[in-house]
Amino acid sequence: MIIRIIDTETCGLPPDGSQIVEIATVDLVNEDGEWKRGRMWSSLVNPGRPIPPEASAVHHITDDMVKDAPRFEDLPPFLEGADYRAAHNAKFDVGILAANGAHGLADKPWLCTYKCGVLLYPAAPNHKNQTLRYWLGLKLAEPEAALPHRALGDAYVTAALLRTYLRSATVEEMVEATTRPVLLPKFVFGKHAMVPLKDVPLDYLSWIVGKGAEFDEDVLHTAKHYLAAGRAA
Repeated sequence: MIIRIIDTETCGLPPDGSQIVEIATVDLVNEDGEWKRGRMWSSLVNPGRPIPPEASAVHHITDDMVKDAPRFEDLPPFLEGADYRAAHNAKFDVGILAANGAHGLADKPWLCTYKCGVLLYPAAPNHKNQTLRYWLGLKLAEPEAALPHRALGDAYVTAALLRTYLRSATVEEMVEATTRPVLLPKFVFGKHAMVPLKDVPLDYLSWIVGKGAEFDEDVLHTAKHYLAAGRAA
């Protein structure tokens, strides 16, 4: 069994900045019941447009670096040969890949290591992959490969997280968790960031629910849950 972890770096945020400038994959391979790291691959990608300086400030990829890189459509197949796909915030990466014309995204199940991290480790200070790396005290075989905000570095860390998750949950359980909203332990934004949700005012929760699609499904699910519980109390 092979789980392929995928990470992308882009020109910014959707919809205007969805063009990929780097992509990487790291495989986890199950051999005789033990999960081991397999093939690692990465490539810079020519996005067909200038990279905004504010995007370069995050991943440090510049126009000069990608000018001779392949276009996304010219990359070798990177989805084939795996039984499952995974990403940290899989919904985002699937959306980015789709916006760049990737095919076969729904051919295999996906695992979201962000959602699974929330469920397995609700006490973590937040659930970014690099935060979880240090909070869990992961000892990486190649720490120099774990550069944040580069596709291979983030995929490498996400693979290490997933390997740790697999000691506590099955692949099937994580696939199922990926398909539904998760109950967040706290909000990490706004004036009530990091406040226990039982102490967040009901009018604030009602405001979030009223904004609807302006918030992601996990935030909305959590706000609705605690709003209902608060009204019932």
